Amino acid sequence: MSFYARDGAGDLLARYSFIEPLLEGKRVLEVGAARATEGGSALFLAERGAAAVLSIEPDEQGVEAALRAGHHPFVQ
Repeated sequence: MSFYARDGAGDLLARYSFIEPLLEGKRVLEVGAARATEGGSALFLAERGAAAVLSIEPDEQGVEAALRAGHHPFVQ
């Protein structure tokens, strides 16, 4: 199943903003969002206080796109 983001990555990231107050110091497992946001969602979570983000993506192309998007010391 893929994320439904009618307006692209911006739509999905706007949803993530609602959990921002819960992120501080937490470890986050993100499943299947790397392709939809080209890695932006994992970076978003880490930059907003998550202690660690593990992003799992079954699509190899999604993983490659996420790796090109950028790096953060707390994102795998």
